[in-house]
Amino acid sequence: MWGVQANYPTEFLTSGGVPIPGSGAHLQASTRYGVEANVWIGPTVAPLHLNLVYGRGTDKRELLLNQDGVTPADRAGNWNGGFLEAIWVPPGELLHWAIFGRYDVIRNQQQPSLTAVSNYNNQDQWTMGVRYTLSYSIRDEVAFHAEVSSDEVKGIGPAGLDQRVNNIMLGVDFAY
Repeated sequence: MWGVQANYPTEFLTSGGVPIPGSGAHLQASTRYGVEANVWIGPTVAPLHLNLVYGRGTDKRELLLNQDGVTPADRAGNWNGGFLEAIWVPPGELLHWAIFGRYDVIRNQQQPSLTAVSNYNNQDQWTMGVRYTLSYSIRDEVAFHAEVSSDEVKGIGPAGLDQRVNNIMLGVDFAY
Protein backbone atom coordinates (compact mmCIF):
# COMPACT_ATOMS: atom_id res chain seq x y z
CA MET A 1 0.00 0.00 0.00
CA TRP A 2 1.13 3.54 -0.61
CA GLY A 3 -0.21 7.03 -0.20
CA VAL A 4 0.61 10.67 0.19
CA GLN A 5 -1.17 13.86 1.17
CA ALA A 6 0.69 16.99 0.12
CA ASN A 7 -0.15 20.65 0.32
CA TYR A 8 0.94 23.02 -2.43
CA PRO A 9 0.96 26.83 -2.41
CA THR A 10 -1.35 28.71 -4.77
CA GLU A 11 -0.06 32.25 -4.05
CA PHE A 12 3.50 33.65 -3.94
CA LEU A 13 5.10 36.93 -3.04
CA THR A 14 6.81 38.42 -6.09
CA SER A 15 9.67 40.75 -6.86
CA GLY A 16 9.36 42.47 -10.23
CA GLY A 17 6.70 39.90 -11.24
CA VAL A 18 8.96 36.92 -10.42
CA PRO A 19 7.82 34.56 -7.61
CA ILE A 20 10.09 34.61 -4.56
CA PRO A 21 11.21 31.05 -3.67
CA GLY A 22 9.86 29.86 -0.31
CA SER A 23 7.15 32.54 -0.15
CA GLY A 24 4.20 30.28 -1.00
CA ALA A 25 0.90 30.67 0.84
CA HIS A 26 -2.75 29.54 0.65
CA LEU A 27 -1.90 25.83 0.70
CA GLN A 28 -4.26 23.38 -1.03
CA ALA A 29 -4.38 19.59 -0.67
CA SER A 30 -3.48 16.92 -3.20
CA THR A 31 -3.85 13.24 -2.31
CA ARG A 32 -2.63 10.01 -3.92
CA TYR A 33 -3.13 6.49 -2.61
CA GLY A 34 -3.15 2.97 -3.95
CA VAL A 35 -2.05 -0.63 -3.76
CA GLU A 36 0.43 -2.87 -5.54
CA ALA A 37 0.33 -6.66 -5.86
CA ASN A 38 3.04 -8.95 -7.22
CA VAL A 39 2.47 -12.57 -8.19
CA TRP A 40 5.00 -15.13 -9.41
CA ILE A 41 3.60 -18.13 -11.31
CA GLY A 42 5.60 -21.19 -12.32
CA PRO A 43 9.08 -22.46 -11.50
CA THR A 44 11.16 -20.63 -8.92
CA VAL A 45 14.07 -20.11 -11.33
CA ALA A 46 12.16 -18.46 -14.20
CA PRO A 47 8.59 -17.64 -13.19
CA LEU A 48 6.03 -15.44 -14.90
CA HIS A 49 6.00 -12.23 -12.85
CA LEU A 50 2.73 -10.25 -12.74
CA ASN A 51 2.64 -6.77 -11.23
CA LEU A 52 -0.72 -5.05 -10.67
CA VAL A 53 -0.91 -1.43 -9.47
CA TYR A 54 -4.02 0.68 -8.75
CA GLY A 55 -4.00 4.32 -7.69
CA ARG A 56 -6.48 7.11 -7.00
CA GLY A 57 -5.84 10.82 -6.76
CA THR A 58 -7.66 14.04 -5.90
CA ASP A 59 -6.55 17.62 -6.42
CA LYS A 60 -8.33 20.63 -4.93
CA ARG A 61 -9.92 23.04 -7.40
CA GLU A 62 -7.41 25.79 -6.58
CA LEU A 63 -4.53 23.64 -7.92
CA LEU A 64 -6.12 23.06 -11.34
CA LEU A 65 -7.01 24.91 -14.53
CA ASN A 66 -9.87 24.36 -16.97
CA GLN A 67 -9.30 22.77 -20.40
CA ASP A 68 -8.13 26.08 -21.87
CA GLY A 69 -5.12 26.00 -19.52
CA VAL A 70 -5.78 29.60 -18.42
CA THR A 71 -8.95 29.93 -16.35
CA PRO A 72 -9.23 28.42 -12.85
CA ALA A 73 -10.96 25.06 -12.51
CA ASP A 74 -14.65 24.85 -11.65
CA ARG A 75 -14.21 22.05 -9.10
CA ALA A 76 -11.77 19.48 -7.73
CA GLY A 77 -10.46 16.75 -10.02
CA ASN A 78 -10.47 13.02 -9.25
CA TRP A 79 -8.90 10.17 -11.20
CA ASN A 80 -8.20 6.42 -11.03
CA GLY A 81 -5.36 4.68 -12.77
CA GLY A 82 -3.11 1.71 -12.78
CA PHE A 83 -1.29 -0.89 -14.78
CA LEU A 84 -0.81 -4.60 -15.25
CA GLU A 85 2.68 -5.73 -16.20
CA ALA A 86 3.86 -9.24 -17.07
CA ILE A 87 7.50 -10.29 -17.33
CA TRP A 88 8.54 -13.76 -18.45
CA VAL A 89 12.05 -15.13 -18.40
CA PRO A 90 12.20 -18.36 -20.42
CA PRO A 91 14.07 -21.12 -18.58
CA GLY A 92 17.36 -22.27 -20.03
CA GLU A 93 19.93 -20.31 -22.04
CA LEU A 94 21.33 -18.99 -18.72
CA LEU A 95 18.29 -16.71 -18.26
CA HIS A 96 19.44 -14.16 -20.86
CA TRP A 97 16.03 -13.39 -22.42
CA ALA A 98 13.11 -11.50 -20.84
CA ILE A 99 9.82 -10.77 -22.60
CA PHE A 100 7.49 -8.17 -21.11
CA GLY A 101 4.19 -6.44 -21.70
CA ARG A 102 2.35 -3.72 -19.85
CA TYR A 103 -1.08 -2.08 -20.08
CA ASP A 104 -1.62 1.33 -18.39
CA VAL A 105 -4.94 3.08 -17.89
CA ILE A 106 -6.03 6.44 -16.42
CA ARG A 107 -9.70 7.34 -16.00
CA ASN A 108 -10.83 10.77 -14.88
CA GLN A 109 -13.75 10.36 -12.49
CA GLN A 110 -14.51 14.06 -12.05
CA GLN A 111 -13.25 16.61 -14.54
CA PRO A 112 -12.11 19.95 -13.06
CA SER A 113 -13.99 21.75 -15.85
CA LEU A 114 -17.81 21.54 -15.89
CA THR A 115 -17.75 21.82 -19.70
CA ALA A 116 -15.28 18.95 -20.26
CA VAL A 117 -16.66 15.65 -21.54
CA SER A 118 -16.40 12.87 -18.97
CA ASN A 119 -13.63 10.98 -20.78
CA TYR A 120 -11.44 14.03 -21.57
CA ASN A 121 -7.75 13.19 -21.07
CA ASN A 122 -8.43 9.51 -20.27
CA GLN A 123 -5.40 7.47 -21.29
CA ASP A 124 -4.73 3.93 -22.48
CA GLN A 125 -1.21 2.73 -23.22
CA TRP A 126 0.29 -0.63 -24.05
CA THR A 127 3.97 -1.56 -24.20
CA MET A 128 5.65 -4.76 -25.37
CA GLY A 129 9.32 -5.53 -25.42
CA VAL A 130 12.26 -7.84 -25.05
CA ARG A 131 15.56 -7.69 -23.16
CA TYR A 132 18.66 -9.76 -23.82
CA THR A 133 21.19 -9.80 -21.00
CA LEU A 134 24.78 -9.73 -22.24
CA SER A 135 26.47 -9.96 -18.86
CA TYR A 136 25.35 -10.19 -15.25
CA SER A 137 26.83 -10.82 -11.84
CA ILE A 138 25.84 -10.19 -8.24
CA ARG A 139 26.88 -6.55 -8.74
CA ASP A 140 25.74 -5.52 -12.22
CA GLU A 141 23.87 -6.32 -15.43
CA VAL A 142 24.18 -5.12 -19.03
CA ALA A 143 21.36 -5.85 -21.51
CA PHE A 144 20.05 -4.90 -24.94
CA HIS A 145 16.51 -3.54 -24.64
CA ALA A 146 13.86 -3.09 -27.36
CA GLU A 147 10.25 -2.05 -26.92
CA VAL A 148 7.27 -0.67 -28.81
CA SER A 149 4.44 1.29 -27.20
CA SER A 150 1.25 3.10 -28.13
CA ASP A 151 -0.49 5.74 -26.03
CA GLU A 152 -3.98 7.09 -26.77
CA VAL A 153 -5.29 10.19 -24.98
CA LYS A 154 -8.97 11.12 -25.33
CA GLY A 155 -10.05 14.53 -26.61
CA ILE A 156 -6.79 16.51 -26.41
CA GLY A 157 -6.16 16.85 -30.15
CA PRO A 158 -7.45 19.53 -32.53
CA ALA A 159 -11.26 19.85 -32.48
CA GLY A 160 -11.41 17.48 -29.49
CA LEU A 161 -10.06 14.49 -31.39
CA ASP A 162 -8.15 11.69 -29.67
CA GLN A 163 -4.37 11.72 -29.95
CA ARG A 164 -2.25 8.58 -30.38
CA VAL A 165 1.52 8.49 -30.01
CA ASN A 166 3.49 5.40 -31.08
CA ASN A 167 7.10 4.86 -29.98
CA ILE A 168 9.90 2.42 -30.70
CA MET A 169 12.86 2.35 -28.34
CA LEU A 170 16.18 0.54 -28.72
CA GLY A 171 18.81 0.84 -26.04
CA VAL A 172 21.27 -0.68 -23.62
CA ASP A 173 20.39 -1.12 -19.94
CA PHE A 174 23.11 -0.76 -17.31
CA ALA A 175 22.09 -1.90 -13.83
CA TYR A 176 24.56 -1.49 -10.97
